[in-house]
Amino acid sequence: MREDVSTKNKQEYSLHLTIQSGEIIRSGVKSHQQISLACDISAMPGVNCTVILNAFEQDLGSIGSISFDGERPTAYAKVNIPRIIFEEIANLLKIAPPRPASLFFVTSRFKYNLYGDISIDSSGKSLTIYDIKWRYPIL
Repeated sequence: MREDVSTKNKQEYSLHLTIQSGEIIRSGVKSHQQISLACDISAMPGVNCTVILNAFEQDLGSIGSISFDGERPTAYAKVNIPRIIFEEIANLLKIAPPRPASLFFVTSRFKYNLYGDISIDSSGKSLTIYDIKWRYPIL
């Protein structure tokens, strides 16, 4: 994934998501596997996010987006990642970590409110995702 698009105006915008649960899903015989993750967004207390990871090869531009529901405290992210990364994450998820794992989305610009929380929850807005990082506890 491209690192040069991860910074806008020399500042990186990153969302920290804590993984609560995960599933491998296949919608039908002719469809490809996806990884579905239920997450909490750290800087948005009470906002739950469903993350769908797809194996998809691409070199340029963004790798996905995250949209925030304007009526409920929920978000939905769809992210395309290279097959090798998809398989790496799928293999990690087969082992229960000693504490919850974390994802970090490098995103387009967003604003913070007075309390340091991200002020886009319940806005109906979406952010572009440029990269994905993770921390998976082993001890």
